[in-house]
Amino acid sequence: MNLVATLGAFVPFALASSAPAAVVSFQNHNSAFDWRCVVDGNASQATWLDITQPATQSGASSAHAFYMQRFTGFSTPHFNEDRIVGVTADARIARRPTSIALTDEEGIINSFAFARSFAPGSEVGAGLSFHQSAHVAVTNFYTQPLIERLLPTGFVGVSVLLDDGLHYGWIELAAVENPGGIYIEYDVVSWGYETQAGVGIVIPAPASGLVAGGLGLCGLARRRRMA
Repeated sequence: MNLVATLGAFVPFALASSAPAAVVSFQNHNSAFDWRCVVDGNASQATWLDITQPATQSGASSAHAFYMQRFTGFSTPHFNEDRIVGVTADARIARRPTSIALTDEEGIINSFAFARSFAPGSEVGAGLSFHQSAHVAVTNFYTQPLIERLLPTGFVGVSVLLDDGLHYGWIELAAVENPGGIYIEYDVVSWGYETQAGVGIVIPAPASGLVAGGLGLCGLARRRRMA
């Protein structure tokens, strides 16, 4: 029996195999969990996401939690960068096999290690390249035309090291845009993990109900020269 938990309620689904599975997932209804960025190194208002806990979690830091990190043009000239970062090496994000190269307005080539994008039905597990941080968005307002690179889909793969071993999971994100269609931030929609150590996890269909609510800290920290 495959047990999927949504906001603490366990819903059974029949499997073709008799082997037990133990996938648990949570939806972030009404922005119950506010994932706030560490902005330019300032973590005073940040929150940390523990994928083993529901949206009502405290948001406190732990060894296997993740946080959103934003570097604005004030701290990293030319490009604005959003990343997902593990608090420790016990929390990791699956990266693309190759970096993305972008040329800034001065002609300098910059390399960005983006999170790997997972489509529904694909698997997060052994054999992927996991790192403590990965980009999910990069923007440069100084170039003409504007440079903007976002995660192609809303799912990233992650791994967390718990007491019984390595567990795989995913985080679903939804891009928030301004009226001009320019990226502002990502909202976290849902997340899940496999409770059996060492077992891969399949990416589900996108959550039917997206988060609702105002912008968090990331959205309030406006970028340089944003229209």
